Amino acid sequence: MNEKDLKDLAKFRKLVEFENESIKERQNDLEKTDEFQKLQLEKKSRDDCQKMVDELTAKIKADALADSKAMYNPETKTYGKPVLVGLGLRVNKTLKYIKETAELWAKENAKMLFKMDWKAFEDMAKKIEIPGVEIIDEPTITIASDLSSYLE
Repeated sequence: MNEKDLKDLAKFRKLVEFENESIKERQNDLEKTDEFQKLQLEKKSRDDCQKMVDELTAKIKADALADSKAMYNPETKTYGKPVLVGLGLRVNKTLKYIKETAELWAKENAKMLFKMDWKAFEDMAKKIEIPGVEIIDEPTITIASDLSSYLE
């Protein structure tokens, strides 16, 4: 590490700052042009179309799901399939349970489901002495954000 590296870092930080200002000025100038205004209108049109796509997708899914549920057969435990081309039915399994009851069962029957919380362990080990854990100080270097003293 030497002073030249810090001078270079200060220069490049200044250059990035300058480039950011230059880009901001150009963007402000571009925003005043007719071409930019046209682009904004096209983006708004696209956003409006996307909103309609999202709304229609939600409506079609809700209507098709209601139809499928209305055709539910309790004997075979199956739902009616959508009749329109392009629609499909997928039945996902969702679990409902009481967390405490499930946890008790898992502690007795499936201990492999419990996983070590290493982050919590490390936080605790920094506060209390734990056998087999050694705390090692690792120095790091910070660099001031203001290196103007290195600029000529």
